[in-house]
Amino acid sequence: MDNGCHLCHLLWESLLTDERIIDSLIPDDREDSHISIQAYNGFAQTMNRIMGEGEKLRVFSGPHRVILDEARGWGSVGLYGQLELTAAQDDPAAACIRRRPDNYDLSSDLTYAKVISWIQECTESHPDCKSPAVRPMPTRVIDVGSCDGSREPFVYESNGESGEYITLSYCWGSSQPTTTTRENVKSHMKRIPLDKLPQTIHDAVLITRKLGKQFLWVDTLCIIQNSVGDTDWQRESSKMNHIYGNAFLTIAACSASDSHDGILARRSEGLLPYRIPYSQLDREECGSVFVSVKEPLKAEDALSLRAWAFQERMLLRRILNYNEEKVSYTCKAGSASGSLGFMLNPSVKNLFLTGRGPKMFSSGEESSAWPMSSESHFNNWYKNIEDYSGRDLKRYTDKLPAISGFAHEMQKLVGGVYLAGIWERDLRLGLLWRSSHGETNAKGSQLRLTATKRAPSWSWAALDGPIHYGATLQEFDHLKDPSSHCAEFLAAEVRPSTFDPLGMVLGGTLEAVGPLKEARWCRRPAGSKTWKPDIFSLGPSIQESPWDILLDVAADGSPLHPSLPAGWEQRHSVEGKANFLDHNTQTTIWVDPRLKEEPVALCTFDIDTDRPPRLWYLPLYRNRGIVLEFLHDRGVYRRVGFFRAKDPGWYLQCPISAITIV
Repeated sequence: MDNGCHLCHLLWESLLTDERIIDSLIPDDREDSHISIQAYNGFAQTMNRIMGEGEKLRVFSGPHRVILDEARGWGSVGLYGQLELTAAQDDPAAACIRRRPDNYDLSSDLTYAKVISWIQECTESHPDCKSPAVRPMPTRVIDVGSCDGSREPFVYESNGESGEYITLSYCWGSSQPTTTTRENVKSHMKRIPLDKLPQTIHDAVLITRKLGKQFLWVDTLCIIQNSVGDTDWQRESSKMNHIYGNAFLTIAACSASDSHDGILARRSEGLLPYRIPYSQLDREECGSVFVSVKEPLKAEDALSLRAWAFQERMLLRRILNYNEEKVSYTCKAGSASGSLGFMLNPSVKNLFLTGRGPKMFSSGEESSAWPMSSESHFNNWYKNIEDYSGRDLKRYTDKLPAISGFAHEMQKLVGGVYLAGIWERDLRLGLLWRSSHGETNAKGSQLRLTATKRAPSWSWAALDGPIHYGATLQEFDHLKDPSSHCAEFLAAEVRPSTFDPLGMVLGGTLEAVGPLKEARWCRRPAGSKTWKPDIFSLGPSIQESPWDILLDVAADGSPLHPSLPAGWEQRHSVEGKANFLDHNTQTTIWVDPRLKEEPVALCTFDIDTDRPPRLWYLPLYRNRGIVLEFLHDRGVYRRVGFFRAKDPGWYLQCPISAITIV
């Protein structure tokens, strides 16, 4: 393909957007592979001439079947990539091809005119997007100066003044961007040379000017980064819900992984559209169309991996997304991209669940058109935490501050006390997080300890890495049944380390009362095909997860005599392990008979290398709870894992204990 024409390159690139197609192009088969093209709703096609009214092309690699369905017409079966067809407004082909070419020059006047038209339609025509009044600006903003460059940007202190401003959501990256410090704050209030700014911030200043706005907020320039005791950063970071929630617009540098990558970079020449002739069988007019690769929807971009960007996107009112291919716009009412204009969609409000769009309470209160119960808010919180927990932080101490703005807005909806990432009003369910390692569709990395303690052990914020609520959310309504509750909580508290009660903490405690039982664990034999998690009815989603066996022991710590659950039978011993058969499910489990302990549950440890030999399990609901270690020197417990049991009856004879968890 290195010596092929531009169109051949586009055809090849369209196939590379699907991993399944790539797999079909392995060297052994490549000589036998061939490429064919089919237009949507078309009748015939060739490499240099397209006939019909299709607006997309399917590019097939290898054989495929063309089928005729009387109800739906023509169709094809096989693996294919896609190319998009567009036509210029003044071209004869525009009568049949509705899409117009995207302008890949993101800094062109045409692109800015398009963006301004989106903003105008949003502010004037969307009831949910109209702001009742101009809102207070942050403590400091950047006055972007004049469009002709005669006046340089500078830091402006608002002194509580109200006005429209734009915020920037971007990645710092490995390089240190230009910052405002104690040493240069006075000079920055006079002038910040535009050519000295990192390219991403430089481009944000130009975009703000072109959109006709005077003020821009950028964290590195509007927060003093080395204030005494870090007080300025602590104060301003606690206001993120107001800073982003009050902003007129947020610019998102989606594809820039570093502050020097820029926003307005041109698209790669190799992927630019290619112009080819166009005609129709029943018409004499000729014209031309542009063929371009239909890019697959990216699950992640550079910005979606940054922890701070999570709440930035959750708190905003409207967002302008810049990526390598194009610019797009999202607000509460819908979205706009390329030449399609606005696509109004009420369900766009649900985008806040994945952190990809303006959320429902970016105006400071819940939309009356979309009322939700407290239970639904909590459920959504857990889903968001699953996303947030796996994102990257430049400073490990930012785990709670980077989400405090979102927590402040959530608190307006559900009330109650916030406990280092968990809500007191839904404490029992909030504690049932676990490592997502091994989960289907999880981000996959294991949880890790931080350099210093930043949250109590029972909070997911104590560890680095993605966490998972999983089946707990699937059984959300069932778990709300009070009859399924086990342990009760007498008190819960955290000790904030700054003046933001929803930010960093020094630690915290839980006072719990409930059935507490000692346990030991047994690792699942490596590579064993006879050990089946579904003996405890845990479902297929964790078949490959790193679950271990939790073994019951006597109250005094002495071994129990083999006492199998109903329906179980010890079959035989092989290589020092006993084979137990569950007659109900006809599945087996291998354990070490020398322990002479009864398997009662499955457990997963928060940190794979942190597996204390003696454990205690505390059920929070009928069949699930947390695994604890007793700290003898302090007389308290700490969390080390999560467990699930098949039969909840095992804890009925457990003594009720009052304990403290730190």
